[in-house]
Order: sequence, then structure tokens, then C-alpha cells
Amino acid sequence: MLKVSTFNPIPFVKPTRLFIISLTLAAFSIFGNQPSTAFAQGSLTPPGPPGPTMKSLDQIEARTPISSVPFTISVPGSYYLISNLNLTVNTNAITIVTNQVTLDLNGFTISTSVFRGTGNGILLNGGNTDIDILNGHITGGNYQYLNSGITYDGPSPVTVHVSNVSVTECIANGINLGTNGSTLVESCTLQTINVYGIEAGFVVHSQAQSGNSAIIANFTASDCVGISVSGEGVLANGTANNCDGSSYSGIGVNANNANNCYGVSGAGSYGLNAGTALNCYGYNSGTGIGLYATGAENCVGSSFNGTGLSAENANSCNGVSHAIGSGSDGLDAETANNCYGSSTSPSGYGLNIRYVAIGCYGQDTAAGATAVSASIANSCVGTGTISYSYHYNMPP
Repeated sequence: MLKVSTFNPIPFVKPTRLFIISLTLAAFSIFGNQPSTAFAQGSLTPPGPPGPTMKSLDQIEARTPISSVPFTISVPGSYYLISNLNLTVNTNAITIVTNQVTLDLNGFTISTSVFRGTGNGILLNGGNTDIDILNGHITGGNYQYLNSGITYDGPSPVTVHVSNVSVTECIANGINLGTNGSTLVESCTLQTINVYGIEAGFVVHSQAQSGNSAIIANFTASDCVGISVSGEGVLANGTANNCDGSSYSGIGVNANNANNCYGVSGAGSYGLNAGTALNCYGYNSGTGIGLYATGAENCVGSSFNGTGLSAENANSCNGVSHAIGSGSDGLDAETANNCYGSSTSPSGYGLNIRYVAIGCYGQDTAAGATAVSASIANSCVGTGTISYSYHYNMPP
């Protein structure tokens, strides 16, 4: 018979107290003989009371709030509006009589409830320098009318910067900083201004609508739109870049140099007037000239009842006159190269070139009218009569 072995476990022996003590002493012996790595500690007594750990309110918001008007800024620094402010007395809402000032309108509006008063929204008083005005709105409000939105009294301000401000309903001017070269207005919008819209050394990315000249820049106007009743839509004593100007009875764009500009006049002398014009378009809906320039290149001029384009030197230009019954020319110039001129006037010319016309084309759709008139015509063609004193490379 198969025998099955039985498992005999090792009997458990309860450790004696002496054995436990021996193990404990051995452990202390092992760890107690290790070299110490602890260092002596300093005094736990604090040297004094704890100092401030948070910034003061002046450190967080180092600006002065303006909570009511009228208000005078007489200390240099930074100021900001904390709400919409309404002027209830006939004076200036904010007057700045010092330098080095930043005024943040903070998205709020300065308005007036004084009907046609003499007060201004913001007045710079005394030839201020280093002034920034930004981010808000100034308005006459409900046809009450301020005198001017932002203006100055005394010597012209210098190094003044106005940005992201809208101005509406002013009896006089919208933003008037004079024509000092260091004044800059940018990204501003003006409407319902009785006299001048914006006047500064430099005006960029802005729009203005006014009774007289809308945009006036002593040096440069760039990316601006100006709409005027009687003055210039855009006036730049230096250069106008990418500007759009229109005037009911004045000049649409008037600049020493005009680049990529568009000018329209309803009844004035010129749609666009420039010393030099490059890639420009001028239109006159009255009897004036669409585009006039000393030198015109890649330009188009059109007039409803006058000369389309007039220049001393015209290169690659197009002039059109829609006049009927008057002696208006499509394109009139001293010299013309690769130009086109068209007229519907029986007594006018498609192209009227007093000296040399090269590679030009002219037409006059009136019976018996002259398509091209030039002293010297070189490689010119026309629909109609071609009149010249000397000619070269002309078709038979």
C-alpha cells in the first residue's frame, strides 16, 4: 500500500526578550557609527518685523483718475477717465497746462450739454510738449456742439500724439495741432466738423468729414480719407500716400507729391492737384480739370465738362473729357509719352501736346474735331485729324 509522506512544519519558536534586545542594540551600533552630516543652525529669532510683500496701489496703477469735468492737468504724469464725462458749464472739459502728459480716455466719452458753447473737449495751453491723448471719444452730443474737439491756445504744441480718438459735432475744428512737423494724428475718425477736420504735421490711417479742409498735413498724409464741402478733402504740403479726397466745391486731393491717390471735385478747379502724381486718379464733375500735375505718371484724369488731365510732362497717362460744346481737351501737356486722350468736344482735342508727343493715341468723336495736336509727333495715331508741325514714324 502506497504511503503518503506527511509535511512536518518547523515549529514556531517565540523570540525571547533577550533576542529582541540583541537585535535592537545591533541596529543602533550599525547606524550610530556613521559620520554626522548635520550643520549648526542660526538663531531662530527674527531680526525684525516682516516687511511689506505686496505692491502699493501707486505701483500697480501709477495714474491719476479723472472723475469729473472741468479738470486741469498741471502736473506731468499719466491720467485716465473712469467714466463718461459731461460738460455742463461753458468752459473747456480738460485743460493741459504742463508737459510730459499721457491722457487715456480709456474708451469713455467727453460730451457737453452746453448748446453751441465756446468750450473745447481738450485744450493744450502754452506750447505743450510730449503729450499723448488716446483711446476714446469727444462729441458735441445731441447737436449741442463743442467749439473744438482737441485744440491748442498760444504757441503751437510739439511732440504731440493723438491716436484712436473719434470726434464729432464741433463748431470749429476737430483735432487741431497746428502744422508742426512733430505732431502726429493716427487712427482717428471725425464727423460733422464745421471748419477743419484734422490739422497736424503727420496724419495717418484717419478719416474726416468737415465743412472746410478735412485732412491737413504739413508733411505727410498716409492712408487717409477726407471729405470736404468747400476746401480740400486731403491737403498735404509734403506727400499724400494712398489717400482718397473729395470736395464739393474745392480740390479733392492737393499735395506736393501724390502717390496712389484718388481725388474728386464737384465744382472746384481740380479733382487732384499735385506737383508730381504717380498712379493717381482725378475726376471733376464740373468745368474744372480732373487731374493736374507738373509731372504725371500712370495717371488717369477725367472731367465732365472740362479737361481730363493736364500736365507739363505726362507719361503713360489717360485723359478723358466728356465736354459737349466747349473747347476742352482729353489730355493737355507740354510733352507726352505713351498717353491716351479722348474728347467729345468739337472745339477741343483728344490730345493737345504743345511740344513732343511720342507713342500717343488720341480721339475726338465730334465731327471735324482734332484727335492729336502736337508740335512734334512721333509714332502717334488718332481717330480723327492729326495736326503737327513735324512728324516721325507716322502711319500713311
